[in-house]
Amino acid sequence: INIIKENKRIFDLYNTALKNFQFALKKSKENKNIKMQIKLLLNIAHCYSRIQALELAYATYLSALELAEKFKFSTLKLNCYYRIANFMRHSGSRIVTTYITSANDYFNKAVSLIESNPFMFSKNINRITSIFDYYIDHLLMQKRFRSVILINEKKYQITKALLIHITNPVFSNSIDTELYKDYSRNNVLKIKLEENIEKLRAQNIPED
Repeated sequence: INIIKENKRIFDLYNTALKNFQFALKKSKENKNIKMQIKLLLNIAHCYSRIQALELAYATYLSALELAEKFKFSTLKLNCYYRIANFMRHSGSRIVTTYITSANDYFNKAVSLIESNPFMFSKNINRITSIFDYYIDHLLMQKRFRSVILINEKKYQITKALLIHITNPVFSNSIDTELYKDYSRNNVLKIKLEENIEKLRAQNIPED
């Protein structure tokens, strides 16, 4: 009886949260706040998954991803790939027969996006580590040990580069220090440029 009561309590909590997120989504559409819409869709999808409305959860995750890809929001795209991969990994078997392949595809997309510009995600290093760790666990379940080694090497290389970028090291050779500073400045400029472009996309303003 206590378990039933606890399950009902959890269901009611997520159902209430779901209604609140849906109301906020309606307002964000009225305000044409695309980034907020994507974040709310991800929260709505999570609520659907927790109350076992799995098909609605999957459809909502895909809606969030569609917007993130349309407006090319890198951080939100990464979040969508990661969320959908984990959703397919844990609940996909109840929706599609190809859930393992689907999870692999979304994890691959997440890793490819990180590799394309790791420094874009330097503020989300914990999320990046989690993506690699979950992907490695998923590959281990499939006994794909060569792929595990490859992904683990990528994780090491990228997290090492990000940690160096964050700590902003000083080298014993002043020339090396200046070269690194130039390299770091260029990365910062690229990140700011991408952020400005994303703002224009969010407002539906042409990038040219």
